[in-house]
Amino acid sequence: MEENGFALLQLAKIIQVPPKRILAWEEAGYLEPLLKKKGSRSVRLYLPAHVELLRRVKALLDRGFQLRAAFATARAQASAATDPGKVAGVDVPPCQ
Repeated sequence: MEENGFALLQLAKIIQVPPKRILAWEEAGYLEPLLKKKGSRSVRLYLPAHVELLRRVKALLDRGFQLRAAFATARAQASAATDPGKVAGVDVPPCQ
């Protein structure tokens, strides 16, 4: 792990997709890594949250989801997992 995140090649190895695919997802607007200055160049850094999101996306793609639906579903799952008061982005009142 790089300082505060993962490099592109590390991320590609973790989620088992080619680096070019991750870059394509970025170009399509589905993913936005942190850009960190390293000397005179910028380096992409992916946080653990990116890793978890892309693991979910890859699992959904492997199950036959289209790319847009995979990212939307993965984000909704991540949101529900981090906020127990929401299910797929909808507020759910706590049980009494």
